[in-house]
Amino acid sequence: MTGDYQCHMLEELSKGVNNGKYIERIVDDDYHVIAVKGHEHVIRELTSEIGNVFDIKDVEIHKIYSNKQINLYVRDAAKWEFDTYTATKDISECLELKAKTRLLFHSHQMNKAIIQIKKFIDVNISFADPTIPIISNGRSETISTGDEVKNAILDIIINPMYSQKTIHTIQQQNCDCVIELGCGCKSLELMRDNRLTTSYFCLKGIYNLNKTVSLVNVLSSIKNSEFPDGIMENLYSFVNIYKSSPNIYKSCISPLLNALSESPLIS
Repeated sequence: MTGDYQCHMLEELSKGVNNGKYIERIVDDDYHVIAVKGHEHVIRELTSEIGNVFDIKDVEIHKIYSNKQINLYVRDAAKWEFDTYTATKDISECLELKAKTRLLFHSHQMNKAIIQIKKFIDVNISFADPTIPIISNGRSETISTGDEVKNAILDIIINPMYSQKTIHTIQQQNCDCVIELGCGCKSLELMRDNRLTTSYFCLKGIYNLNKTVSLVNVLSSIKNSEFPDGIMENLYSFVNIYKSSPNIYKSCISPLLNALSESPLIS
């Protein structure tokens, strides 16, 4: 299921329309999408308090972004009460991320639609076991079977995103570097804000994928090389990649420096 199609399907459901037929509307109210930022202890306190202070239909956590930020859905009718509550907290910033919406991803309110979504997936999509482990933004462990992939998709529709845990899971993989493929480069800020120590960069366009894989192999060889000749040979390979794809090279200066610093000959 592509992201665009999934968004379209859920948007139609949120309007109460499916193929021109009326169905029960999932969300009846407008919601603000708000990022709350502050020191670690403040965010930790808010995370534990929100569910006791507000009804889940009024204020709901939909993303644990980092130890210094959580994202919330706040019902329009409860916005004044929410503002009054946050004014008593030592919060750095409350930022509206988008215009008010009734399209709520990662929300318990999607429980109304989850049965229909599951039926749609069961009929239209089959999941093979992935050839490499997958890291979900809703789970702390890696995913290795087709059933786990399907369940992770269903889980993330009705449960919060745990972006902070995702980055922690990436860190535990002991990777040479992390590459974001696509045009958005949306994960770079997330990795930076969660202080990922593994090298990371964004590659726009999949046409450079083969060269990128070669580059990762070069970085890995530099990192693990125990002989000067090995480092020089791989640096030569790095320069050759630069000559054919300068855009990749520019993205990899930081990973290269990290790989050199971790080499047994230098560290």
